[in-house]
Amino acid sequence: KDLQHPNEYLRGSTLRFLCKLKEPELLEPLLPTIRQCLEHRHSYVRRNAVLAIFKIYMNFEFLIPDAPELVLEFLGRESDASCKRNAFLMLIHLDQKKALDYLNSCLEQIGSFNEILQLVIVELIYKVCISNPGERSKFIRAIYNLLSMSTSASVRYEAAATLVTLSQAPTALKAAANCFIDICIKESDNNVKLIVLDRLIALKDSASGAERILQDSLMDILRILNVATDLEVKQKVLNLSLDLVNLSNVEELVQLLKKEILKTQNESHGTQEENSKYCQMLVKTVHVICMKHPDVINSSNVLT
Repeated sequence: KDLQHPNEYLRGSTLRFLCKLKEPELLEPLLPTIRQCLEHRHSYVRRNAVLAIFKIYMNFEFLIPDAPELVLEFLGRESDASCKRNAFLMLIHLDQKKALDYLNSCLEQIGSFNEILQLVIVELIYKVCISNPGERSKFIRAIYNLLSMSTSASVRYEAAATLVTLSQAPTALKAAANCFIDICIKESDNNVKLIVLDRLIALKDSASGAERILQDSLMDILRILNVATDLEVKQKVLNLSLDLVNLSNVEELVQLLKKEILKTQNESHGTQEENSKYCQMLVKTVHVICMKHPDVINSSNVLT
């Protein structure tokens, strides 16, 4: 009776309880009602109905052998983001081929999906492409779409990390680097900035040609200094700049660092103590650059 109760929370709780039952003879007569709950008007009921079907199938496949088809049909008509995410996760475990069929049917739309579903899709694409490299060309386009269309920093970060795992092409490395830089600039959380900067550093060391791409993007990376409020973030950016400085960007780099030193004399950009520490960091960075490229520094008069 509770499976047909007008209160959606009681229905949902009952469905969750059924997930724990280990007696198939008790579950079998309830299956028609459980199936009906997939079409309930409340998402809480639908979400728990999918979960119940998943658990029953995993424990007693003979009771509901068409569970993968049920979940696939449910995905096709469901609008609630949380329900879609849970159903898609379950379909991956029930029948990965059907999960891929669903993904293939909506590749052009994934940029408009909710963040929680996009994250699951990125994870599936990564697993599929690692186990079956022949699928890479099909799904890399979807990763590019998420890089450019997703409004979630988490999704874009995971998409960029997945992209450089699947492809070492210069266009892929450039797109991933630009994404990481953009996240660092736009995200206010210093911990996020540090994590993404670590990813940039790892990218520089892990992929052939990535260092050159990052060298060309050095001035964009240094834009992080304009929005960073944490000295640890600034130090990491400066350390990275020392790794990326070369003959083609050294003059522009030093000019920018000189401007940053001048900013530290303006207390509106931070406390006196913070400005003093930041100024010392900048001066040390310029000194190291001068040691690495003395001929360029002397000939161009960039320090005057």
